[in-house]
Amino acid sequence: MKRACSLVLIAALLAGCDTVTPPADNLDRAALEASRDGSLANYDNSGRGHAGINAAGKVTERYYWVAKYAATPVQRAVAVERGRAAVQKMAKRHEKPKSRYIAVKTKGDARAKTATNVMIFDTQSESIIGNAVYDLNERPPGGQPIRFETYSASYFPE
Repeated sequence: MKRACSLVLIAALLAGCDTVTPPADNLDRAALEASRDGSLANYDNSGRGHAGINAAGKVTERYYWVAKYAATPVQRAVAVERGRAAVQKMAKRHEKPKSRYIAVKTKGDARAKTATNVMIFDTQSESIIGNAVYDLNERPPGGQPIRFETYSASYFPE
């Protein structure tokens, strides 16, 4: 009976998702995805409905990118330099990066929408991933994970 009620409730939730109009900006999209993922995670295999509150808190990210654009050669050089310096700093402290990818601050330009412009740096190959600069909504504390399309990177302060 519990399983049948769970299935009916999940079907009702999924049916209600069809009427949601797509949000216009990244802020609304992030909130919608966090809400949806938290709601679906609310139903675990045991049939208890307590997991969603915890999952929604973990899914919602405070730090996210608001703009993306191609890097200039100067921005790329600055990011590579700061990424390599970050790897050396971690090696001196004998600490491993929290994730393979770190978000390193780079130089902003006229296209920047915020003051925090980062690129993704691969700590294993010691190179920049792609050629994108991401503008973050605000400056996160060091080590804070941020989701960038297909990558999750920890922010490394200068």
